[in-house]
Amino acid sequence: MQLLVMVYRSQTRIFSISSFAVFCLLVFHSIAAAQNARLTEFSSREDFQGDGLGQWASYPPAQDIGYEPSITPTREFDAPGGRALMRWIQPTRAGELRFGFIRKVDFTLTSGTRFVFDYRINAPTENVRIEIGVAGADGHRYTTGVQAITNRWAKVLVKQSDLRRGGGEPFTAGTSVEAVYLTAQIDGAGKDTIYRFLIDNVEFSGSRAAAFEIIRPVSSSILPWDASIAAIGFRQGDVFRIEARVPVPLARASGTVVDKNGRVAASVVLYDDGTNGDAKAKDNIWTNGSSHRFAGNDPPGLWRADLSGTAADGKTMSTRLRFLVHPSGPRLHPRLYFDAGDKAKLIARSQDPRLAKVWEYIRTTAKNTRATGNIAHGGDVFRQLDKEYLLPSLLGYFDVLNRARSRIAYNAFVAYITDDIEARAAAKHAMLAVSRWQRWEPPWFTAHGQHTYYPAGLLAVDVALGYDLLYEHLTEIERSQIRRALIEKQIIPTYKEYFVDNRAMADTSNWISHTVGGALIAASAIAGDVGPEESNGKFDLYVNGLLMKIEAHMAASYLADGSYGEGISYQEFDSETLAPMLTTLERAFGIDYWNTTHVKDSLRYSLYALTDPREASPDMGDTHPSAGHGISPIIYRSKDPVLRWFYSRFDRPSLTQFIFYDESVQPKSPTAAGIPTSTIFGDKGNAVFRTGWEKDSITMLFRAGPNFNHHH
Repeated sequence: MQLLVMVYRSQTRIFSISSFAVFCLLVFHSIAAAQNARLTEFSSREDFQGDGLGQWASYPPAQDIGYEPSITPTREFDAPGGRALMRWIQPTRAGELRFGFIRKVDFTLTSGTRFVFDYRINAPTENVRIEIGVAGADGHRYTTGVQAITNRWAKVLVKQSDLRRGGGEPFTAGTSVEAVYLTAQIDGAGKDTIYRFLIDNVEFSGSRAAAFEIIRPVSSSILPWDASIAAIGFRQGDVFRIEARVPVPLARASGTVVDKNGRVAASVVLYDDGTNGDAKAKDNIWTNGSSHRFAGNDPPGLWRADLSGTAADGKTMSTRLRFLVHPSGPRLHPRLYFDAGDKAKLIARSQDPRLAKVWEYIRTTAKNTRATGNIAHGGDVFRQLDKEYLLPSLLGYFDVLNRARSRIAYNAFVAYITDDIEARAAAKHAMLAVSRWQRWEPPWFTAHGQHTYYPAGLLAVDVALGYDLLYEHLTEIERSQIRRALIEKQIIPTYKEYFVDNRAMADTSNWISHTVGGALIAASAIAGDVGPEESNGKFDLYVNGLLMKIEAHMAASYLADGSYGEGISYQEFDSETLAPMLTTLERAFGIDYWNTTHVKDSLRYSLYALTDPREASPDMGDTHPSAGHGISPIIYRSKDPVLRWFYSRFDRPSLTQFIFYDESVQPKSPTAAGIPTSTIFGDKGNAVFRTGWEKDSITMLFRAGPNFNHHH
């Protein structure tokens, strides 16, 4: 109870006594459930022979976890099996050096737990130690160390009993582990020397909660993600059948089918007795042949099935399956941000004097992009870029990619509104050219164990928009070509990198918004059009995995106190893709993240930091003051008059400003609204003190909080 009181007192939000009682009951219930869970043996081995990073990341974390060139797979230095994972560091100062790797995990230590790995440390010194550490779910770090052998491969074996807390207490069996890390510690490192730490054949073992292996619907389960994801979706009239294998005999099993609103659509009993669709009795495969038939009143969106089972000794096991229920009826275009019924409103908007500047910007940009050169061979150019050094050739990459993006998006939009033949031809030609490119990312990324780059996600957004707006003017062969490009060059690579490999595992990088969000916008544009041969029959699997990663990003970055983890400019950049994505997911899949996340209210911190002139607005980290970039969908959705006032401080015409224009809510200044002049953003760790909201008011920013990406 003492721990619970400490947790209670540390909260910035004030709970009533009755709320705290409920909180205690929930905590005790979850502890009891965990203690009663059936455990099975667990082991993990990574030999880095694949094409990714094996879910490992740099540790201590880099200042920007998105662009982190010091971690890379390598076939050099006699890598066992031909490929190993390497960190390389050239210190900027002489002295102590600590660098290594970390991986997010989810298992429990047992008396037989051990950590085994091969390593090589290239360093002109013998004074090197390797620290092996685990992050316990009890909030403590447990470590042990070994003296390293340098400049050749060696092996380390660590037992569970070797791990100790700072005070010497052992890591007892039964404690859950949330992360594993390996670091090399070098005393007296020289700033003119490159140090390398390579690992291979990393193994660890223990136990974890037993789970159902879901056979039907076809699904996938990848640790450390806490749910299985279905490879197929459902529509009106489809029957949801559950078939799942268990690792231990059960006395009984059941499940619930829960719709997107949390309503239990069906409660079912599972059978392993040869009845109710079960093929064979007592084979540890539990089945219900007709759990639920989807009807017209079932809302489309993200559903789940919760399975639970109890063994004869009372031990329990459970598993969650996530799956999509697709809208019934034809999937019409356009659909991403508006439909055909909105066209007259958009045409009227183009003639509205209040939007004359914005509309002229859109038309002029569309026209100017038609004369920016041939982009047909952009993919060939990308293939020739340097695999070892990214930055020197990056400007050329951005030049070609951004010319293609603008030409597609602006011309497709102008063509849709005005029926301009020249604009339509330019957008269509560019979109087909881009879909023929061999790759959308520089080869540096695949050479470094990554599969995509955030600008590829931005390109996918504009190709998806062009596909959506010009759908009726494309042949089916052309549509299929574009769909395949979106799937093969963005959706699948992003699924592999950010879900399967769980890259940027802290979930706070704006790269996640553009890569994952861009892939989800692409999926929204082509959902219902995709043939099984275009996606290997796994379209829903890819979408489900991407949804889990974007949910993790929003939970980690868009905070309950009305702020965003990274700096202001990174929030605006993040929102450029994430905010439109929320609109497309709601329209295409029936998934409402606007009301289940904190994105809609996340501009409160930017409001408090705003000064006049804007250039003086304070912030901390690698950032710059608000520019009003990328936030128009959030402003539109929030319906907050004070945020409308905030947005009115900027004059930056854009396509999203035109699409998400709304004059239904009149701006109201913070003074008129009676907004307090100072506040604490407890989740972000910032406090803003203002003497007022007038031009000559003093604004002071103080920070003492957790580290997010792009902070110093």
